[in-house]
Amino acid sequence: MEDHGSSYKQAFIERRIQSLLENHKDDASIPELKKELESARFEVFCLKIGQLLSHLDMDIVFQHLPNLSFLTLTFGAKHVGMEYERPLFGMKMSDANSFSNCLKTTQSLVYLSLPGNLIDDDLIGILIKGLVLNKTISHLDLSHNKISNSGARKIAKFLLSTQILTVLDLSDNQIAYEGSRYLAQALKVNKVLKNLSLKLNRLDDKAGSKLCIDLLNNSSNLERLSLSSNSLGHMFCESLAEFLNLNRAIRKLDISCNFIDDSHAATMKDSLINNPNIIEIDVRNNQLSEETEDEINEIITKNYLASKNIPYKKLGEYPGGGVQETEQETQPNADQKSPNVTTAQMTAANNEPTERGSPSQSRKE
Repeated sequence: MEDHGSSYKQAFIERRIQSLLENHKDDASIPELKKELESARFEVFCLKIGQLLSHLDMDIVFQHLPNLSFLTLTFGAKHVGMEYERPLFGMKMSDANSFSNCLKTTQSLVYLSLPGNLIDDDLIGILIKGLVLNKTISHLDLSHNKISNSGARKIAKFLLSTQILTVLDLSDNQIAYEGSRYLAQALKVNKVLKNLSLKLNRLDDKAGSKLCIDLLNNSSNLERLSLSSNSLGHMFCESLAEFLNLNRAIRKLDISCNFIDDSHAATMKDSLINNPNIIEIDVRNNQLSEETEDEINEIITKNYLASKNIPYKKLGEYPGGGVQETEQETQPNADQKSPNVTTAQMTAANNEPTERGSPSQSRKE
């Protein structure tokens, strides 16, 4: 419901339009589809299209849905089984040209996600022509495609011109050393981008090291950086420590699933201590010992609590905790009497005769 404005009416209409587009065939009636879109003209804001069998001209959608703000689009087919055909999957040149023209004219689209479209360097070049003239998109997701160094260079040129884009997701592509350098150099001019994801790419240790150096020299304003699932190691760890020591913009970092070990862990821990702005870091699935991971997590926890003006204390340091709490547990309850008093009372009670006489008399009777 959150994706649909927390409105049941909007959710129903958007899911209805989504189903019509996903199941639209080449031989289907275009006028009938236009009629359906026109009936929901001002009610559709978010569409998540998981398949587009007909490779429909998206200009039809943008013309009849002027309020479309969030769009996730994958050119492909679901559950094809034995009817698999290669042309069903991925964005074609005609699709890219049509969609690029839509990006030039849209006045409402702020979120665009194009995952799993087999977008290569040629297709991204076509899309960039539309993105350069776009004045609304602030979140761009190009994950799970086939963009390599040449495509990264075209994206870098786009970053030089845009002053709107704040989030760029390039996860699961084929970007290597050269491509990462193009992107880092673009950030020397672009001070608007805050979130960059390069996880699941082809960055080796040298590429990761050079990326950190470039970001440091270019005074990057990135607040969140993901380099997970690459091939980063010793050189990267050293450059990262230098970057974290001097850069105060970065706040969240994901370097999980790499080849970082304990040999340079001390340097990285010192940089995290010196930079209290780091409030989130993911170092899982590296070659770090469990003790090192715990120490890093403790440092980050202190930074996060400090950002919320909450003092960091261990469990035993809180009032009523630790040793004090143990002492309280050992003290007798106010409602209970001491064992000595209770024993004395019980002894006196046993020796005191009752109305029916003493225990010995009762037995005799």
